[in-house]
Amino acid sequence: MDYREAARKLMKTMMNSHRMDGNSWDDINRMSKGEMFVLSYLHAHGGTVKAKEIMDFMHISSARATVLFSAMEEKGYIIRVTDTVDRRRIIIELQENGKQFVGAKFNKMVTHIANALESMGEEDATELIRLFPLFINSMCSDKCDGDI
Repeated sequence: MDYREAARKLMKTMMNSHRMDGNSWDDINRMSKGEMFVLSYLHAHGGTVKAKEIMDFMHISSARATVLFSAMEEKGYIIRVTDTVDRRRIIIELQENGKQFVGAKFNKMVTHIANALESMGEEDATELIRLFPLFINSMCSDKCDGDI
């Protein structure tokens, strides 16, 4: 197999992804960064996480995190609480507004993806689900936790 040619074909397909339904692509893209990522991360980790953990996972500076958390706090998605054990640490807590927002977006995304998988057919969808984590893990080398 010519892996360079295969990579070119895959990159071309990825670049053509802008033709997807804009809303579903935007939602998927947002889940991997910014506010949607933080909300998803908080939701997946029980609603309460140390700010440093989010910053480390996202590879963002404390300045960027402050701007991000401030915007989310203004929208009522989260609150920042000083850790009672170590007052230097900040805890991020998911609020009801944030739970509702991320829940609605997540359900919308699941519907879009389920429809796409259904249109592919069971065999191809199963193969994609099997191969996609392998592809992502091979792309991110040691940065992934192997749990994708």
